[in-house]
Amino acid sequence: MILLNAKGFVFLVLLISISLSFLIAGCINLDQFTKGESENTTSPVQNCKIVKEEVPSVEKVCKNITVSTQNCSKRELKYTASAVKEYDICMEGDGCTGKNLSECLYSCDRANKRCVLEITNNDNIPGSWTVSGKIEQGKTVFVKEPQTKEIEPGQTMAFEFIQIYGIPDNRPTTATCSITVSSLAYADECKTITTTNEECENITTIKIVEREICE
Repeated sequence: MILLNAKGFVFLVLLISISLSFLIAGCINLDQFTKGESENTTSPVQNCKIVKEEVPSVEKVCKNITVSTQNCSKRELKYTASAVKEYDICMEGDGCTGKNLSECLYSCDRANKRCVLEITNNDNIPGSWTVSGKIEQGKTVFVKEPQTKEIEPGQTMAFEFIQIYGIPDNRPTTATCSITVSSLAYADECKTITTTNEECENITTIKIVEREICE
């Protein structure tokens, strides 16, 4: 009975060993089959190439623009005007010719009236002044032609108006002067003003871009 059990045990162990051998062999063959199948499966080959494309690009370009302008204005020149000087000289009369009229009012028939105004240029540039004048004797008015003179810096010029008039019936009478500066001297003064402005514009350029295309 003990012997049978031992034989049975050996048979059982042998059966188990054979079963394990087939199992291991099957696993090995399955792995090789799977590996072989995997090696036989390949990815499709891709055909790729690099192409160049022209792509428009917009850039903002700025630059500084310098602008110069003239700012001009008129400036009155500095000057001084003297008081009007008056001279009355007898031109015709008994014993009175050439004398001051105040010396022989009753014996002069005709007199010479001279009115003088002096202008001094006190500025540092030359300028032109115009002076107007008139000489009045009673109700008679002698309007004189205006005088314009250019005066250098520091120079003094005289504006003189003369009128000969008669003295009726040797009556004591004199003429009066009225002189005015009718046009002043001006100078144009200009200053250069420089400003800088930024000007921008959009400039389109073409850029070459490379990219890969695969088929």
